[in-house]
Amino acid sequence: MTRSQDMQTFIATSGRDHATITPLAQDASARQYFRVQHGAETTILMDAPPDKNPPQDSFVDIAQWLTTAGFSAPEIIHSDIPAGFLLCEDLSDAVFSMEIDSGRLPSDVAFEAASDMLCELHQRAPMPDLPIYTPNNMSRMAQPLFDFYQPDVSRDPQAESQFYTVLETVLQKTWLGNPVTLLRDFHAGNLIWLPNREAHKRVGLLDFQDAAVGHVAYDLVSMLFDIRRKIDMDLAQDTIVKFAHKSNLPVTEFQAACAAQSAQRNLRILGIFSALASRQGKTGYLKWLPAVWNQLQRDLAHPALSDLQDIASNIIVSPENSKVAS
Repeated sequence: MTRSQDMQTFIATSGRDHATITPLAQDASARQYFRVQHGAETTILMDAPPDKNPPQDSFVDIAQWLTTAGFSAPEIIHSDIPAGFLLCEDLSDAVFSMEIDSGRLPSDVAFEAASDMLCELHQRAPMPDLPIYTPNNMSRMAQPLFDFYQPDVSRDPQAESQFYTVLETVLQKTWLGNPVTLLRDFHAGNLIWLPNREAHKRVGLLDFQDAAVGHVAYDLVSMLFDIRRKIDMDLAQDTIVKFAHKSNLPVTEFQAACAAQSAQRNLRILGIFSALASRQGKTGYLKWLPAVWNQLQRDLAHPALSDLQDIASNIIVSPENSKVAS
């Protein structure tokens, strides 16, 4: 059978034969999403072909952990893990990014709700057996920067090794508090506004299958400094200060930690976006490299990152000089 026929069979086995299936916007992954209309009910179908995706056990397990802990992850209604199909609760189309852009959801309300949700999440002991983000492995996660972004002619193994060491040291010096659950790809495009729910449940969660355990600032800066959207620096800094107070963290040290976590993410993103273009032909991501670069410069300007700024300015090229520059 074709993949489409397999999909129809899966939906029918859930008791929704003759349903209407409508494709939804896709992300950078090899997964596809569809809205399934059956009578008055709608659900979301995740199609993750097993030859292109890892098994979706982690998505199911983490979704169930989140809902049990009182968070608004989608309920898993029906699944066929070996085939790569999941049928999930439809949390609606009220994505934070679209709600903010339409004026229906003020940015400050959205960011406060999402940051409060993170504060609540951080009060829970992390789910067992999640990957752990440490300063050491986070520094090594920057390797795509050298493999896909930096020009081959400029590569210097000794300088790269030194770069990893400096990045690890900065991340270690700015580590705060106990490790917490990270949802990872946490930004306005992956959050659903659920105003009829209460408190932290107003924030619907979509993309968390790569959840990990790590720094308390990681998800917050992922949302606040999302380069695909216009960044309101005043609102971002205000949110960071409020988050520090609510989390009982020292403000100055937390601001430094946010800069370090954001710098690590943007160094990695330069490499990941370049890899998507060179390996998968997804060249649309290259248009974001200047914005990533500019945010990286803001991160590196924090005094706590002076050593990282020094070595980065010496060996990391700007986007127009990168391997993928057109």
